[in-house]
Amino acid sequence: MPFKQLQSPPPVKPATREEVFEFLRGLQKFRRKGDEPFNEKAIADYLAQQSLGSLQGIARRIMMDILKSPTADPSPAVPPKGERNRGTPAKKQKSSSGAKTARPAKKSPRATARRGAGKKKKAAGSKAPKKTSRKR
Repeated sequence: MPFKQLQSPPPVKPATREEVFEFLRGLQKFRRKGDEPFNEKAIADYLAQQSLGSLQGIARRIMMDILKSPTADPSPAVPPKGERNRGTPAKKQKSSSGAKTARPAKKSPRATARRGAGKKKKAAGSKAPKKTSRKR
């Protein structure tokens, strides 16, 4: 018996946003409240009430909206460098009334030597010479 490939069904039109919102509002009825577990049977019954075509259309609309969403967040959680949110206080500065200014701690010569030790450059001729093959 020869293998007969099945035709794929025609693509379903995406659902409207209102249909998606209505579907999600229906799902929200089954959210957890406190320590209660999910009522999986009720969720399965709700999904069984929906037709396969409508579920495919809803899924297609959701995927389209995800792909169309902006890649950069319009309101970043971290303000650009040099700016701060008005809701967060600025760093407190020490008052200069009668207080001596703090001098930076001296760095030990050993610490500065270690930092510079990793950046040594090799001498120009420090590579090993290439080996030449001998032909007889």
